[in-house]
Amino acid sequence: MKLISGRLTAYVLLVLLAPLFFSCEKDPDSIGLEVTPVQDQLFVNVIDTFTVQACSYLEDSAITSYTSLNLVGSQHDPVFGKTTCGFYTQVLLSSVNPDFGTNPVLDSLVLMLAYNGYYGDTNTLMTLKVYELEGNLYTDSTYYSNRVIPNTGIEYARMNFYPHPTDSVLVDTTMVAPFLRINLSRSHRDLGTKILTSATANLATNEAFVTYLKGLYITASPVSYSGAILYFNLLSSNTKMRLYYHDAGNDSLFYDLVINENCLRFNHFDHYGYSYANQAFRQQVIYKDSALGNDLLYVQGMAGVKVKLKFPTLKNWVKNQKIAINEAQLILPAYESTIELTPPSSLLAAKIEEDGTLSNLPDEAGGTSYFGGSYLSGTKEYRFRVTQYIQNILKESYVDYGMLLKPAGASVRANRILLAGPRHSARPLRLRVVYSYIH
Repeated sequence: MKLISGRLTAYVLLVLLAPLFFSCEKDPDSIGLEVTPVQDQLFVNVIDTFTVQACSYLEDSAITSYTSLNLVGSQHDPVFGKTTCGFYTQVLLSSVNPDFGTNPVLDSLVLMLAYNGYYGDTNTLMTLKVYELEGNLYTDSTYYSNRVIPNTGIEYARMNFYPHPTDSVLVDTTMVAPFLRINLSRSHRDLGTKILTSATANLATNEAFVTYLKGLYITASPVSYSGAILYFNLLSSNTKMRLYYHDAGNDSLFYDLVINENCLRFNHFDHYGYSYANQAFRQQVIYKDSALGNDLLYVQGMAGVKVKLKFPTLKNWVKNQKIAINEAQLILPAYESTIELTPPSSLLAAKIEEDGTLSNLPDEAGGTSYFGGSYLSGTKEYRFRVTQYIQNILKESYVDYGMLLKPAGASVRANRILLAGPRHSARPLRLRVVYSYIH
C-alpha cells in the first residue's frame, strides 16, 4: 500500500509545517510531537528497531589544494595505526627585483609557520624535515591528498623538537601568536645561497621565481607511538621564509619571502595502507568483513575512513498500513566510554546516488541547526534529522542506495572516532522514527 501523500490529509500538512515551529526556536526534539495537543488524535508512536546495515570503508583521497590549514606531523593511534602528513607549497618574493647589495653573503635562512592548533600528544618528540621540490606546482590544478611531488632529497632541515602550538613567542620585545621557527641552513646553505646569488631574471617576476625555486615540501618522520598532527595557517602574516644576510657594507640584513593566497599549497596524508592498525579495524576496513560493522564503526579525518549506511527493511514497514512520518532521527553513539582523542566536532551526511556520487540529503536544506551532525558531548553522540529522506525511501518508486558519513573538515582535521554499530549491546546506532497512523 502506498504511503499517503502530505497533500491528502490535514495531519500531514501539520507535519510539513513543523520546520516553521523550529524556526521560532522550538526544541528540535519536540518537532512533530507538538503539531497536535492531543497525541491520541494522531496515534503518535515511536520506533527505533529498524534494521540498519553499516560498515566502515577507506576514503580514497580528498581535495586538499588551497585549504585553510596545512598539516604536519605523525601519530600512531592504537586503533587506526600510523599516519604521517605534510604539505607542499610555493614560496613567492615579497617584492620583485630585490637588491641584495654588493657581494651578499648568507647568514641563515629561516622558515616560520604560524600555528593554528594541533591534534594528539605534543609531549612526543617530533622530527620535522624540509625539502626543495623538483616537480612543478600549478596554480590552476586540483591536488588530492595522495599526490606526491618529486623533491631533491636534500634535507634542508631535520629538526627534533617538542611542539608548543599554544605558547606565544617573544620577538624582540613583543609577544606574538605561536609560530614554529625552522632553520633551513644548519647543514646545507645551498637553498639560501640559491636565492641570494640568483640571476636577476629569476627575481624579476614571481612567475619566473617559482620556475627557479619550485616550492617546498614540509613533512615529519613517522613516530613509533602516540604523536601529534600540527595545524598551520600559511596565510598568516607570521608565516614567511626570512633570508638573513650581509653584504660588503652592511650587517644584519634580511629579506622576506612569503606564502599567500596566490601560492599553490596542498596537504599530503599517508596512512601506510593501515598496516599498523589493529586487527579488528583491518578485518572490517581492509578485508571488508561488513558483519563487524554491526558492533563497531570507524570514522577518521585526513582522507581516512568513512561509514556507509542503509535501511533495507523500511519499505516493508509500510506495506499494510497508512502512516505519516512526524520526525526521523539518525542517532550515532560513540563506542568508547572514554574518548582520549577529541572526536570530530561534526560529521557530514550525504546521499549515495546510483553511480556512486554523493548529493545532499533533502533535510540539509533546513540548515545545520535543524539537520544536525554536531557532536553532543553530554550524550556522546551525533544526531541527524532525516525526516524527508526517510519519507522518500518509503515511496514505492524510490530506489535508495544508502547514505555516507564522514568527518567535517576531513581535508584539514585529524580527528577520529569509534561509533557504536547498529547491534551494539548497550548503545546501538539506530534510526528513531516518530509516526502517526492515518485512519
